[in-house]
Amino acid sequence: MKKIILMTALIAAIAAPQAALADNDCNVPMDKWQSRDAVQQMAASLGWNVKRIKIDDGCYEIKGLNEAGKPFKAKINPQSLAIMKLKVKGMDDDRDHRRNRQQHGDMPGPLDGVPANKLIQKGSTPKVQVQ
Repeated sequence: MKKIILMTALIAAIAAPQAALADNDCNVPMDKWQSRDAVQQMAASLGWNVKRIKIDDGCYEIKGLNEAGKPFKAKINPQSLAIMKLKVKGMDDDRDHRRNRQQHGDMPGPLDGVPANKLIQKGSTPKVQVQ
C-alpha cells in the first residue's frame, strides 16, 4: 500500500510541472485586454492580411496571409499583443523539398545505366524458380 501511494505521489510530482509547461493559454483579466482594432493594427504593421480574429483559450487567434502571401495562424497575448505562437503553412523545408523534387522529376527513377542481364529485361516480368 505504501508503495502505491509513493508511486502515485512520484508520478504526480513529475507530471505537474510538465502540465504547467504545456499550458499555452492566456491568463489575462478581460479589463487588461487590448481591443480587436489594436490587434488589427498590430497585424497590419507586420504586413499581415487578416482573414479572421477570434478568441481561443483566452488569447487572440489571427488567421490570414503573411507578408509573403502564405497562410498563417498566430496566437497573440491580449494584453501585450506579443506573438505567442505562429504557424505558417509551407514552412516545412524538408517536406517542401521532397514535394518539389517529386513534382519536378528530380527524384531518382529506374536506373537507365543498369547492365543488361537475362534476369531483368525491359518490358518483361521477372521469372522466379524456387527449388
